[in-house]
Amino acid sequence: MAGNTFLHLTTKRAWEDALKVGTYSVSTKGKTLEEVGFIHGSFADQVEEASNGKSYPHVYGAIPCKLVDGVSTAHINPEGRLLQD
Repeated sequence: MAGNTFLHLTTKRAWEDALKVGTYSVSTKGKTLEEVGFIHGSFADQVEEASNGKSYPHVYGAIPCKLVDGVSTAHINPEGRLLQD
């Protein structure tokens, strides 16, 4: 995965809801784009780190679903590591 790939963790339901309307607008767990003002993201090397001294990327608008290059399922194991299924 490219180091500059924008990643966003979400729930299966939030993504399925986005597909129904054509745009994704969840900022972070339990908060919408309208509430926060942007969609939280990370780069690959930031996913498992709460803070690594780098700025986290934000998207200041809804993301058209057709622009999403890929979706995969994942979970966080008991040690806090992100594992793709």
